[in-house]
Order: sequence, then C-alpha cells, then structure tokens
Amino acid sequence: MVTEDETLEENWGKIKEVWIKSCEESVGRRKRQNKPWITQTTLEKIEDRKKLKNHLNSARTRGAKAKYQHEYREKHLEVRRFIRRDKRLFTDEMATKAETAASQGKMKELYDITKTLSGKHASPEKPVKDKNGRILTTSEDQMKRWAEHFRELLNRPAPEERMPYKYFRLRLVKELIQEHPLPRRSTGGRPCVNIPLRLTGRHFPSFVPPTEAQGQSTRRHCRVCLYTT
Repeated sequence: MVTEDETLEENWGKIKEVWIKSCEESVGRRKRQNKPWITQTTLEKIEDRKKLKNHLNSARTRGAKAKYQHEYREKHLEVRRFIRRDKRLFTDEMATKAETAASQGKMKELYDITKTLSGKHASPEKPVKDKNGRILTTSEDQMKRWAEHFRELLNRPAPEERMPYKYFRLRLVKELIQEHPLPRRSTGGRPCVNIPLRLTGRHFPSFVPPTEAQGQSTRRHCRVCLYTT
C-alpha cells in the first residue's frame, strides 16, 4: 500500500528491493561462464564498464548523459584492447605447450590443445563401403560409389507385366501341391487326384452355410487350404 508520506516510486523501489533480495536468496544469480583466457584484470574492466552503462541509463540531464557516454566509450575501447591482449597471450602460451607436447611425443595433449584452439567439434562421418564391404577413404572413391549406387537404384529394369489372377492362382496351387502332396486313399472311396484345375474350381471358404435342401450337416472346405495349412 502507498502511504501518504511515500511516493509511488519510493514504494515501488522498496517492493523491487524485496523481490530481488528474495530471488537472490532462494534462486541465486546466474553465473556466466567466462572464456578461460580472460584475466581477472579484464574482468574488473568489464565490471567498471557495466557500472558506467548503468550511470548512463539513469542519467537525467543532457550534460550527464554526454559525460557518461564519453566515459563509457573510452572504457569500452579499453576493455576490447585488454580482451585482445589476453587472447593473444593465451594463444601464444597454448602454442608453446603444443610445441613442447609434440617434441615429447604426447599426442593426446597435442590433440587436446589443437581442439581447444580450433573450437570446432565436427561430428564424425559414417564410412562409405564398396560392394565388397571395404571402407573407401578418399573423397573421389566415395563420390564414385554414391554415383554407382544411385545409378543402379534409379535405372532399374521395368517390372514384368502383371499376371492375370487366374494364372496366378493356378501357379500358386501347383506350387502348394508340389510342396504338400495330398495322400492317396488305400481303401475304398474316391481316389484323390492332384489336378490343379479341379482344386482351383473347388476353392471354398472354411465353412459355407448350407441350404435347406442340403440339410444341416453340410460343411464345405477348400481342398488346398485343408491339406496344405
């Protein structure tokens, strides 16, 4: 609540201060991860530049803004000079360590230093193999293999003409009979003859509802499905 003795800005300042204090105690400030080559002196310069930026944003008069604008510009240029100096010194130091590691045969240390200086983390490429399973190492061989792959994929022969269902069914029955021959009855009854045309003509579902003339005991099976499944 805003009292009579306090203005709206004073009351808002108190509320803001309480919020910031509560957030810092419960959550904490987010810590920025600085570059490993930035020295403490440069960090102090950056903090001074941040303070000048706050003074510039809070300045009310034109003269104060011009003053802080000039100071901020000078401090910004100084910070950039210190950052370039720190990076140059860090690079020279890492190069010296890399030379020492190379002369001593420490390949892992040399690789880590090179990776740190380059700053590139490329994902490894999957190897390309030829038809015999051998890995192709050169870019020229890999491009030839890709061209060969797509040439075979896109230039396949045209599919054969679609077989009519009648002949497809007949060929299927022949293959089923050859794979699962029907046993011949040894005593009485009608002999079981493997005639594909006759079997295809009597291809019924597993059960066909009987008619009134046939009675209730009629059950008709497919000869192919009955003996081959």
